[in-house]
Formats: sequence, C-alpha cells, structure tokens
Amino acid sequence: MALRMLLAALAHRKSQIAIACLSVALGTALVATAVSLRGTQQTLERELSRYGANLLVLPSPGRSLDETSLTTLDQMMGSGDLESYSPLLSLAANIGERDVGVAGVRFAQARNLHPWWSVKGAWPTDGSSALIGANAALKLGIQPGESFTVRTRRAAVTLRAAGLLGTGGSEENQIFVELQTAQTLAGRPGALSLIEGRAPSRKLASLTRVLGSSIPDAEVRTPILVAKAEERLIRRLERLLILVSIVVLGASTLGVLATMTARVLERRREVGLMKALGAAEERVTLLFALEAAAIGVIGGLGGAGLGLLLTTVITLQLSGALLPPSPWAPLIGLGVGLGVSLSASLAPIRRAARTAPAVILRGE
Repeated sequence: MALRMLLAALAHRKSQIAIACLSVALGTALVATAVSLRGTQQTLERELSRYGANLLVLPSPGRSLDETSLTTLDQMMGSGDLESYSPLLSLAANIGERDVGVAGVRFAQARNLHPWWSVKGAWPTDGSSALIGANAALKLGIQPGESFTVRTRRAAVTLRAAGLLGTGGSEENQIFVELQTAQTLAGRPGALSLIEGRAPSRKLASLTRVLGSSIPDAEVRTPILVAKAEERLIRRLERLLILVSIVVLGASTLGVLATMTARVLERRREVGLMKALGAAEERVTLLFALEAAAIGVIGGLGGAGLGLLLTTVITLQLSGALLPPSPWAPLIGLGVGLGVSLSASLAPIRRAARTAPAVILRGE
C-alpha cells in the first residue's frame, strides 16, 4: 500500500520531483568528487615532481660531501619518505682548447628525478659515454655518436656522445658524465658537490630535520618558493572544493525544501482526508518521508555518478592519467543525498502531520 502511494506521489507533478532530484544530484556530485579526489594530492604531487628537485643536500662550509651520505637517502627511499634523489659532482674541464663544465651523475637516478629532460639520441649506459648539453654541443661541434676527450689537471678521459640534452636551462651548457668518471677527472674518489632530492611536499619539513641530523657535514635546504607554491596550490584546491561543496549543498537543501513545501501544500486535502479517516500522524509522516527518501536516493546515486565523471575529467586535466575512483563515492553520495533530502523535508513534513484535518477540509 505504502509503495503504491509512493509511486503515485512520485508520478504526480513529475517536473517538481525531477527538479528536486537534480538539485540533490548537483550537491551530491561535488561531495562525491571531493571524496574521489582524496588521492588528488598524490596525483598533483606526481605531476609537480616532473619539475625536478625540491630538496638539496649541500656540504657545510669548510666541509665536504661524499657518497657515504647516500646510505641515509637510500633508507628513506625504502621507507617511502623520499621519492627520488640524484647525487652530483661538478667540475671544470677542457675539451681541446675550450673550457666546459662537467657534471657527474648517476644517469638512472638523474633520469628519474628530471623526467622533463629531453634527450636527442640515447641515454648513456656506461662510464664511457656522456650527454652533451645542446648549447655545449653547438659550441664544441660535437654530435651524437662522436668521441671526444675531456681533460683536467689530474686525468683525461675519452668519451662518446650518446645524446644531446635539452632542458631549457643551464644544463644545456654542460656535459653530463657518469659520477665515477667525474670523480676520476676531479681526482676525488667518492666526492660529491651536492645531492638533489624529491619528497612529498607534506613531508619536506620533517625530512629536512631528519637529514640535517643524520648527515652532520651537510646542510639540507628546500627551494622555498617551489615548496611553498606546491603547498598553496594543494591547499587552495582542497579549500575550493570544501567551499563550493558547502554552497551547492546549501542550494540543494533549499531546492528540496521548496519542492517538498509545495507538495505538502498541494496535498493538504489528501492529508486532511487521510487523518479524518483515522490515519495517525506517523502514517502521514512516513508517506512524505518515503517521498523525500526517494528523491534523496535518486539524486544521491545520480550525483555519485556525475561526481565520478567530474573526477575523471579533473584528473585527466591534472596528470593526463585516470585516477581510480573511490569505492566509497557511491555510498557517500547516497548518504549525502538522503541526508540533504530528509533534513530539507523535515519542516514541511512536520507541518503536514500536525495540521488538524477539520481545518484543512474547511479550506482554511
């Protein structure tokens, strides 16, 4: 009986029901999007990681840095506190009569830390090959596949140009060789000039303190502008989602309130007749509550689906990859839809249940 009355009520004035469901769906969609985007911070951090290091380990004044420091960073990599790092040794050298800056790196780690580096040719695979910065290659007249000799006061090494490096920065003026090769040219086995690292922005502060105490001969710094910009961007995204969710949910609540108030007023005679025939207040309340719940279910599930669609669009724009949808989004969407619909309908339902049937039937 209750089901038949509910279906009949929903079929009456379908446009009102549709508007109420749409109102709930819009509010629920934003909440479902916010829930599904709980992983957006990690996605955004991965996107920002394409722009390089946000952590620098430098030797303290009067001190030197060596490869023994890398043990601490390897441990942090294993624990997940550090995403990637790359040690570097810089030195000045000569190729023929020309001066050139040489940077020694571990190519696999440098490639992981600097994914935007563009290499024309191939990445070096051993200590006998090198990457030539685009500007340096033009200045020195070296092309991929050619061999050249790098000299310092302490050593000379013949290398093959594996590829040309384009970064749009100062790296294009340098030659990149394997770290051990650079240490041989410098005559400083195990020496490092600095270590570049990449860590989640939320862990930067604690990681800086831990590294500072674990590597006594080093200073740990963060490029403040980059780190702060990441934090501000992530926080603004979170605040924007919360603010818009509150506004849209408020509008959804008002929309359902207006719809249920109008429906209660339209059905006053029906309510009066039911109460005159002996229907208790609880019966009237249940009838309208079921109608409000149906609006909440339809709008909530529709909003959850729309929220997943919005999540897909946003994550594609942020990272170019799909973020797996949250399995909680449909349940939360359903819960929010029911909550909005029932809370907005509370006042109209109470008014309908408490009205005296004689007053309604007299048309007052």
